Amino acid sequence: MKTIKQYAFRFSESLKSIDLKNVETIGKESFASSGLETLELSEHITTIETKAFSSSQLTKVSYPTHEITCETGIFQN
Repeated sequence: MKTIKQYAFRFSESLKSIDLKNVETIGKESFASSGLETLELSEHITTIETKAFSSSQLTKVSYPTHEITCETGIFQN
């Protein structure tokens, strides 16, 4: 899977982790208000859309060293 579509896991409170190894784009509010606790972004990630992780339960985020296009409020709470 190359793209997580917008709102895909929104309000998925039971979701604690997810494998994003091959994901290039994370859609708008795709994990908003989810139970996601840790996030490890892959070397393939290029774009994170608006409020992708807003109001989630994230406590740890790991990301690659290359440039990523991030829209507004990706971690907004």
